[in-house]
Amino acid sequence: MRFWLVVTLLTIFYTKQTIQNSTGRLKVSVFYESLCPDSVRFITRQLYPAYEKIGSSLLVDFVPYGKATHNKENGKWIFQCQHGANECWGNKAQACGIAENKGQDKTVNFVKCVMSEPYPANEDAINKCAPELDVPSQQILECSESVKGDELLVNHGERTHAVEPKITFIPTIVFNDKYDAQLQSGALSDFLWTACSLFTDKPSGCPSKQSFFMDLS
Repeated sequence: MRFWLVVTLLTIFYTKQTIQNSTGRLKVSVFYESLCPDSVRFITRQLYPAYEKIGSSLLVDFVPYGKATHNKENGKWIFQCQHGANECWGNKAQACGIAENKGQDKTVNFVKCVMSEPYPANEDAINKCAPELDVPSQQILECSESVKGDELLVNHGERTHAVEPKITFIPTIVFNDKYDAQLQSGALSDFLWTACSLFTDKPSGCPSKQSFFMDLS
C-alpha cells in the first residue's frame, strides 16, 4: 500500500503540469449514479467535505448517469440502469435539480443532500432536498416524468459515453475535462489532497500535507 501511494503521488506531481488551471477554478466533473454505494461514498465523504474547504476554487460539474444506456423506441427514450429502473428515475430527478442552475453552492448542497438519504432515488429524498435549491419539490418531480427530464438524462448519457477512455468504474472523476487514471485513484482516496495538488497557487483550505487516514473503504 505504501509503494502504491508513493507511485500515485509522483504521478500526480508529473501530471499536474499539464492540466492545472492556475488562472481560474479547477473543473471537477463527477460521473456518478444515484444508487451506487461508491458514488454515495465519494460525494458525501470526499467531495462535499473538500468543497466546504475549497469550494470557491472549484467548478463542480455533476453528471448523473453512470453505467446506463438509452435508446429511442417509438419516439420515446428508454433507459436501462445498472441498479434498475429506480436508479434511472433517481438520475433523472437529480438531472432536473441540477438543471435548475441556482448556483454552485445550492447545487452541491442539493446533490449531497439527496445522496445522503437512505434511498436517494425516491420522492422523499427530493421532497427533503429541493429546499436546498429554493425550488418547489413538485417542480423537480414533474420534470422527472417529462420529456424535458428525458432529454436532460440523454445529454448526461452522451457526455458519459464520450469520455475517453471509456468509463468502466463509477464514480469517475475528471479534472479539467481530461481523464487521468492516477488522478482518479487519488480523488477516490483523498479528493482534497488530489485536487489541491493541481493548483499552482493553492487555495487557503488546502492541507499542508496529505492525511495518512485516507478513506479507502
